[in-house]
Amino acid sequence: MNIELKTIQDHLHHHQIIEDLLGFQFWLNNKVADVYNADMEYSKNHMSAAFVHGLFSLNLLSLYASFMTSQQNLLHQTVTNLRTIYESIPKMYYISFFPNEIRDILLKDQIVGKSDEDAINSLKSNKTLDFFENKELGDLKIFVKELGHKYYFKWFVRKIYSESQIKQLESTFGLLSISSHSSVARKQYASGYEKEETGDIFELIELLSFFNILAQANGHKEMMDERKYPIAELTEFVEKIRGVLAKDGKMSSLFPDHPEIINKLIISPPRAPWH
Repeated sequence: MNIELKTIQDHLHHHQIIEDLLGFQFWLNNKVADVYNADMEYSKNHMSAAFVHGLFSLNLLSLYASFMTSQQNLLHQTVTNLRTIYESIPKMYYISFFPNEIRDILLKDQIVGKSDEDAINSLKSNKTLDFFENKELGDLKIFVKELGHKYYFKWFVRKIYSESQIKQLESTFGLLSISSHSSVARKQYASGYEKEETGDIFELIELLSFFNILAQANGHKEMMDERKYPIAELTEFVEKIRGVLAKDGKMSSLFPDHPEIINKLIISPPRAPWH
């Protein structure tokens, strides 16, 4: 039997859930993008929200690609895509909690992987100065060094999750990272079709899709207050899909649970744990 037909037959329930999740994300992406595209000044004045939406859009494309490759039993390629989404969600949440730090987060993204000299030159560029309206960055050597110690995956995680949640997140991240490095351990994803293994991947696509939606929504408080965000549709869909995922079990939570920020969540975790 064709491998794609085999995965559909074995995981029809997951296929239906993922298609619903992807469909809603494409719809939400267009609805929110219409607000930004209609008024460029709005995007400029809501930079943190626009950046969160940009990450949401990139994650959506990765989720769609992951769904396609998983149906072909290309699990290594699927997991590589899912890792980028897994890294993005804590970052999206953090930006939604601390929107005033968006400038430094954008600058960190701009210089990551560069030598100190190249990073400083990049920050001095006319493009950067124009984008940030020539706002003073101070001593660039010190600034680059400071950025080097913050705004990366483990840093975001430690800022918004409890110690118990951090252990779970970092354990999962370690498994996902296997497919992104030159390790022979990647061979485990190159084996023949395994129903249970593919089912686990589909569950991860569902989990990351769900939290891609929640993290995007959390970054759009002001748009919601201005009645420009589809709150009613969001609430209805989230409650529907949360009930479906909770019934399936094997779901871990990416809800930020650090005591200092948990009250900043627009959509909170259910009272009963997803286990």
